[in-house]
Amino acid sequence: MIAHRVNLSATIVASPLPSVAVQCHAMGAQRMYTSLGQAARATGMDKTTILRAIRSHKISAAKSERDGGWTIDPSELHRVFPAVPVGSNGQDVAGPRDATAAATVATGVLEAQVAALRETVDLLRRQLDGQAALVEDVRTDRDHWRALAEALPRLLAPPEPAPSRRGLWGWFVRN
Repeated sequence: MIAHRVNLSATIVASPLPSVAVQCHAMGAQRMYTSLGQAARATGMDKTTILRAIRSHKISAAKSERDGGWTIDPSELHRVFPAVPVGSNGQDVAGPRDATAAATVATGVLEAQVAALRETVDLLRRQLDGQAALVEDVRTDRDHWRALAEALPRLLAPPEPAPSRRGLWGWFVRN
């Protein structure tokens, strides 16, 4: 993605919001821009995370010639990072206590998942032990049937004729 630079030689219009309103001469429209710190507060991210996104061209932003800070279009910012909900008093809805409570709940959920996974591992081990006993039983049966199959040709072969006993008399009398 190619980063688009904003013409900062535009007229700065006073705004009651913490954002900076810039009147773009080329478009004739008024656009709102936020600083890096305001963008971090609006998304709940660190400034370094947002700066990293700017430098990797995930977010389009411009470096201000006036103070050297970054100016970011809120629509461009929220295209990559979702906005954090703001309460009626203007403070973030998720405060430190909410974060601790959320972490506690998340920890409880993770512990339950770990316990369920341990039960699954125990069940699988018991099944594996049962399969090992079954395999041993099948091997024993195989060996027994193999021994029978090897003995079968000897048992079914016709008996060999008994050698004729020819004594002295057999030489004289031929069959």
